[in-house]
Amino acid sequence: MTPTLLAGLLVLAAGAPAEGPLERTAKIVRQLVDTLRDEPRGQPLWSRVQAARTLGKLGPEARAAVPALASMLDDPSRRDPELIDEAIVHALSRMGNYARPAIPAMVRASGKDPDLERAVAAAIDTILLSPPAGPGDVPALMRDLRDRDPSVRVRSAKALGALGGAGKPAIPLLVEALKDPDPDVRLLSLKALRKIAPETNTGTGEVGVYVDELRDPDPGVRLQAAKALGRLGPPAASAAQALLEATADADKDVRRQATDALNRIQPQ
Repeated sequence: MTPTLLAGLLVLAAGAPAEGPLERTAKIVRQLVDTLRDEPRGQPLWSRVQAARTLGKLGPEARAAVPALASMLDDPSRRDPELIDEAIVHALSRMGNYARPAIPAMVRASGKDPDLERAVAAAIDTILLSPPAGPGDVPALMRDLRDRDPSVRVRSAKALGALGGAGKPAIPLLVEALKDPDPDVRLLSLKALRKIAPETNTGTGEVGVYVDELRDPDPGVRLQAAKALGRLGPPAASAAQALLEATADADKDVRRQATDALNRIQPQ
């Protein structure tokens, strides 16, 4: 990536409105991450450092890069100079609370060099002192619900739930996320909806989440899923087969609750 292109990306990012096209900032972040990763091979060191610095300047808007940056710090096969690691750590510190998932990777990387260790300590202090998401973050969190990285979608759903009623603008997207291909996204979206607006009509999406939980390794989770389906009654008819299978569960409480739920869903 040339210096001119880097500058252009930063101008675009700075001018992108908070509620602009969903993909604009995401594309910029992906290009910067690719440069930082040295993809394609042969990127100048200066360009890679500048890519990290630009991610830092984007701050929370670049939070979709957090998993990739943490992965770089954790990659034992990487042979980059410490300058790259320091630039990554600094970029993460500028992303605030959203960089919390990267803290373990930062700690593991900190033993490589005294300067890096100091940079990590300062970055962690900054991240931990950052305020949690607030109502002003809702538009950005809504964008994240459609990010291609499931870990970003999971964090977005969790953050929206933590906002309670302030997350109401995201209700349609959270209902849509109940059909996400990732089970963790589906579950966190349902939990978020219950915190934001318990009365929300989630349609069949809610049933699908509970069906997934009927197959959870934890019998406590399976038990609660069977109870929830029973409370839904006939609208949960699509879960009948899963509940029928659950009547043969290894846990007697799950078996009992699944039988009760079936009776509520398909009353005689």
